[in-house]
Amino acid sequence: MSKNLSLNSKKIGDILKTKKFWVELLIMTFGMFFVAVSVHFFLVPSKLIIGSISGLSIVLYEITGIPVSIVSFIINSILLVLAYVLIGKEFGIKTVYTALMLSPWLFLLEKITKPEILGNVLNFDTQGNLQSIMGDPWFDLLCFVVILSATQAVLFKINASTGGLDILAKIVNKYLHINLGTSVSVAGAIICLTAFAINPIRLVIIGLLGTWINGLVLNHFSS
Repeated sequence: MSKNLSLNSKKIGDILKTKKFWVELLIMTFGMFFVAVSVHFFLVPSKLIIGSISGLSIVLYEITGIPVSIVSFIINSILLVLAYVLIGKEFGIKTVYTALMLSPWLFLLEKITKPEILGNVLNFDTQGNLQSIMGDPWFDLLCFVVILSATQAVLFKINASTGGLDILAKIVNKYLHINLGTSVSVAGAIICLTAFAINPIRLVIIGLLGTWINGLVLNHFSS
């Protein structure tokens, strides 16, 4: 056993010395920062429910009052176990890191995006909640999808993902041979339908459209 531990320690040490490791670590870290920005500034204020774990977290936040960062952490933690067991060690470890990075980034943005700090820059309601930056759900949708899709494309190229529905998509892709974009679109559409609990039908339709667009972009980059 001591010999195996020694070999594993040496292997880990060799990986830590490579430029590839540190470049990918930076890509994953800042990639998830941009995902958190897209969720915090475009999804949460507009109450758009796009087909994602973040979207589901917003629904649960509106119903229960539990912060998006905490709900997202719980759901992603469950999916991360599935990623490691069902998809593979490298993808699982990288996705563990990216998914666990989302909640701290969201928590940081929630703490610094306050009226007393950014009241002269951003719009807040009387309860101190951040309001839509773009002022229109269609523009919020466009900003979110562009940022998310670009991040997903970059992470998939280094055998990682943003977590959440990406994990389910990879599982379905591996075992049922359905492409990633279609898997994300179907699962995302189901999540979008939960938005009826908090949103009018117009916003639900916008969310479904955003999920469909995201699936198309993923199909393009993963083909």
